[in-house]
Amino acid sequence: MRIGIDARLAVGRRMGIGKHTLHLVRHLLELDRSNEYLLYLSQPDLEGVLPTAPNCRQVVLSPAFYPLWEQVALPRAARRDRLDALHCTLNTGPVRPPHGLKLVVTLHDVIYLLPRDIMPPSPSRYQRLGARYRAWVTRALAKRADLIITSSRHSRSDLLRLAGAPPERVEVVYPGMDPAWGRDLLSNNAQQVSRRYGASAEYVLCLGGVHPRKNTERAIRAFMAAQRRRGGSEQLIVVGLERPPLEGGRVIFVGYLPDAELAALYAGAKVFLYPSLYEGFGFPPLEAMAMGTPVICSDTSSLPEVVGDAAVQVDPRDEEAISRAIADLLSSPDRRAALVAAGYRQVKRFSWQSCARRTLELYLEK
Repeated sequence: MRIGIDARLAVGRRMGIGKHTLHLVRHLLELDRSNEYLLYLSQPDLEGVLPTAPNCRQVVLSPAFYPLWEQVALPRAARRDRLDALHCTLNTGPVRPPHGLKLVVTLHDVIYLLPRDIMPPSPSRYQRLGARYRAWVTRALAKRADLIITSSRHSRSDLLRLAGAPPERVEVVYPGMDPAWGRDLLSNNAQQVSRRYGASAEYVLCLGGVHPRKNTERAIRAFMAAQRRRGGSEQLIVVGLERPPLEGGRVIFVGYLPDAELAALYAGAKVFLYPSLYEGFGFPPLEAMAMGTPVICSDTSSLPEVVGDAAVQVDPRDEEAISRAIADLLSSPDRRAALVAAGYRQVKRFSWQSCARRTLELYLEK
């Protein structure tokens, strides 16, 4: 077969879906030397992160503008390159693919179809416009794709309920997680990284964001309430937002970080806090577990599937519950040690080799 993969987000500044795509491509090409792969990009892979193999080549398409690249340039290239299958890995894809092509789409979640009382709109106009586009595409692909791969049972349920996807076309394939994630990245001592951003040796780590679903403001308030309750001296480091410090430096914002620095901060944190309102899968809790850090996360969406019994689960809308969980865990070294041990076991349940093997089987099925 000649298989095309939308690998745009695997190069450049990689977030969750981009990391997923990169790992999938790497393990597919380790596993499969028989089929031919074309990796479609919107920019060259200047870092050289994508794998090279005799049965793989990269194709850079223009324009880089997201909808035109996806709805015009990609299907045109798929037709020109005579693909047998096209795998769109980024929650979107061409709504009118070439005739005779097997369209495989990974829909990690249906965030853009959730009602506003569950998923309030982002304050960012760019994100709101993007959400409208993705909602339209998600609905179309849910009905037109030959195969939909999703990352959790919870996301599969949402796809059937909110997007009308035919159940026989939706397969759950869990992504992988390397148990040694980040340990080869620890070129910097965790304290050196935290001090670079003005943090002390003891801190709680939180991944935040502009979008309300990341629940960042509630996480900050819950942390401050926990510290008032127990008189703790730890700071809160919020990754993903750039703002001035709060509460006299008790809360520090560090913006986007490369993997090496993020891994160091995970490793040095006393607790990782992730009270997201909705996740199609949610890599950050597993990343924290792989670095030996106890986790507090939401008890909603796919996160209970991901963390099992290896994390403290809380209602992400209950600020008091989040605050109590933070205070209790920071005050209990034994509980933190038990969660670290459980976290190492939980991480081992998710394998990129298994993910790639099942994905390849789905490509080859008629």
